[in-house]
Amino acid sequence: MRNTENMENAAVMENVEDMEDTVRTKEMEMRREYYKDLMAKGHVKINYSDYVVFGDADSENIIEESDVKIWSAAEVCPSFTVRALINGSNMDKLSWNSTGNEMYLQKHGKIWDRVGISCFGDDCNAESTIKVCCDEDALINTNIHGNKSFKAIMVKAIYSYIVPAYSTVDLKVSMNLHFFKNGGETSSTYIGGVVSSIDTWTTATKSRIGNWADNNGVIQPKSDKDCTKVHSNSKNAEFHLGLNDYDCGEQKNDTNEAKVCYATFYFMCAIEKASTIHHRLVMFDRADDKWNTKLTGTSTIYYDPNGGEMEQTQQTFTFAPDKYTAVTLYTAHRQGYILSGWYDRIADRCYAPGGIFTENRGVRLTAMWVPAQISYTVNHFFQNMDGSYPETPDRTEQYTGPTGETISVRVMEREGFSSPGNCHVNISEEGSQVVNCLYERKQYTITFLANGGVFTSGYDMETEDFIYETPGTQMMYPRVVSREGYTYKWSKTLSKMPAEDVTVRVIWTPKK
Repeated sequence: MRNTENMENAAVMENVEDMEDTVRTKEMEMRREYYKDLMAKGHVKINYSDYVVFGDADSENIIEESDVKIWSAAEVCPSFTVRALINGSNMDKLSWNSTGNEMYLQKHGKIWDRVGISCFGDDCNAESTIKVCCDEDALINTNIHGNKSFKAIMVKAIYSYIVPAYSTVDLKVSMNLHFFKNGGETSSTYIGGVVSSIDTWTTATKSRIGNWADNNGVIQPKSDKDCTKVHSNSKNAEFHLGLNDYDCGEQKNDTNEAKVCYATFYFMCAIEKASTIHHRLVMFDRADDKWNTKLTGTSTIYYDPNGGEMEQTQQTFTFAPDKYTAVTLYTAHRQGYILSGWYDRIADRCYAPGGIFTENRGVRLTAMWVPAQISYTVNHFFQNMDGSYPETPDRTEQYTGPTGETISVRVMEREGFSSPGNCHVNISEEGSQVVNCLYERKQYTITFLANGGVFTSGYDMETEDFIYETPGTQMMYPRVVSREGYTYKWSKTLSKMPAEDVTVRVIWTPKK
């Protein structure tokens, strides 16, 4: 039963979401029709493909420090929030976070909706109400009676941008807004606008038009293209506020971790009254397409050759938004080793030496070495009969091995010779090496047996050692004492010493 209820609830929720999507789509279509009317009147230019409705004002689209990877590259994220406010009690100051009758609107990106506010009364009562829409005629035609005091539009622009490790970054921003008002029958209605570094508007009702912006944190222009303060007491007034390639200042990061910096601006425009008059409207729209950012800077790559050698251990490059960064990484040399790559410990990445680095960030790279294969020669020398060794090896072999390794040499096995023990080579980074293996001739024993007789030594057995392949002519047999009535001979005569022990007997034969 419970599963059935859950399925029914899920179906209801899905239908509700579909209905909300349908309503939202129709609302956007209606608002686009408003834009078409406004365009026909020459009031605004809009690219329909870029049309986006304002979103949730409680969540600003900024880069949070906690979300940034310590190896992040340079990046800028603009966030714009708009608030429309009305105050009916002639407050001296109105701040971004003022409470009361206010409307929140927000849009992420560079192209904005058209927003206007008007003060109007319901059945001529005194309670002020905000009317927010993008239709200028609808705002102008609202009921103008009631309390028509302070009303303002505040635009908060936050530029959060990443300053990568070992980098210096410079942010330039361009922002242009178009403000205008209709209505206001006398010169006692003031409209003013500023680009400010603070979020508080100080009203002009006491100071009048002369110095109304003194306490509003006006940002000073840096070029004749910047306009950061405007005002008028005309019935109908319109003007632009703007910063163009405004330099937010250089930010330097000498650490190995990326950090986040913020540049915040407030575009504020307000209409104030000094007496009850019929001022109706303050509206802003996008003046042109000059909403952009330019994030430029320099980054440095630090190289640790890690036992190797290189001409330069630092490499500085510049990056710009309209320029593709392509840095050719340096190489390093270490005798007996091959540079397999450059390792970035922070990002746990490895880059090819001589490869292309395409990231707008600084980094510290450590050389990763692998042993090279070094050739070595093994010569085999077999001992001569006189105990010397030949000048030319009897056999030569070529091998390779990794630098730094100790390799046991494979020796030969040959009859009559002793193979050298503990024959190895230490592969050095200095280059090719030669190993000489010396094979000593073995000694073997001949046992002489008198076989019933004796030798002149008085013994009936004698032994003699000879090296392998000793010629028979150099072998001295013991002298045998004759036996009366017998003749003798040796059981075998050796032409050379074999690779084994030998027994030779005296063979006695009776005389006839």
